[in-house]
Amino acid sequence: MFLAASSNTKSTNPFGGQAKVLGYGIIMLILGSRAFGQCAALSLIGDSINFEGVNIFYYQHNDQVRIKYAYQGFELNLGDSLAFDCNTRYNPSVPKATWRNDYYIGFTSGCGSSCFANYLLPLQSGLNFQEAGQLLIDTTKTIYVSIYKTIDKLLPYVEVKNHLSQKSQTFNLNSGSFPVAIPLEYLDYSVAHPKGFKYENSTLSLFLRDGQKLDFEIEL
Repeated sequence: MFLAASSNTKSTNPFGGQAKVLGYGIIMLILGSRAFGQCAALSLIGDSINFEGVNIFYYQHNDQVRIKYAYQGFELNLGDSLAFDCNTRYNPSVPKATWRNDYYIGFTSGCGSSCFANYLLPLQSGLNFQEAGQLLIDTTKTIYVSIYKTIDKLLPYVEVKNHLSQKSQTFNLNSGSFPVAIPLEYLDYSVAHPKGFKYENSTLSLFLRDGQKLDFEIEL
């Protein structure tokens, strides 16, 4: 905003008076808006994507990129729930759709093997946006498994959650099973076990670097 004060003295304004100052201000606002409109993140991902029948739209809101989507008549604008900085240039950190079932579409973002996040976006009314676990083991029931350490004694444990029913199971582990600071990194991701786990016939098997195989019976 430009403020003009009246004066009897001769103007020393280098732009030639109030009218030209106003004109200059408008030009700068236009140029500024064009510059602001060059959203780096949108150049990475585009603004419209169809993922398995879900129409996903990335759009700029001030200095953010926000997400809205539509699927079979259901529409949702996430607002700032899953927004990210417009100047983001690191592609993996941009939330992207990776899978879906009839209830949720899963989004993942990250910055490396141990730095990532999973999100569940509803595809039906009555369901809510959720932060998911670490490893998706059942797409039909939307079951995730996570491996954490307790805050007080740093003891490892496994948490399995069905995000449709909101039911979960927890299994305590001994401290020798996952000796590293980030338990997820101790899974064996070799050619024999590229996912680090197997989920079959309601049994979850975790394969560890030291050759251990841990089995858990899942009732969710």
